[in-house]
Amino acid sequence: MKPLKFMFPLFFLIAFSIVSIFLTGVVLYICGEFFFFFYKGIQMSFSSSIFFLLIKISVSIGSFAGLMLWVANSLKK
Repeated sequence: MKPLKFMFPLFFLIAFSIVSIFLTGVVLYICGEFFFFFYKGIQMSFSSSIFFLLIKISVSIGSFAGLMLWVANSLKK
């Protein structure tokens, strides 16, 4: 039961970091596309490759950030 006590916060922090970074990236990407469309008149290009890139970035950075949050939480206790 002791490992489960330490693993649940790890998975929660990693998942929370991944989701928050992905949603932030998507919102910033969409706002940037609308800004360039209305301000510069550049066509919008929503492609799946951009979203896969955002997924890769959010998984790598979110995993690292979640792990570091877990380590900081573990050291605090």
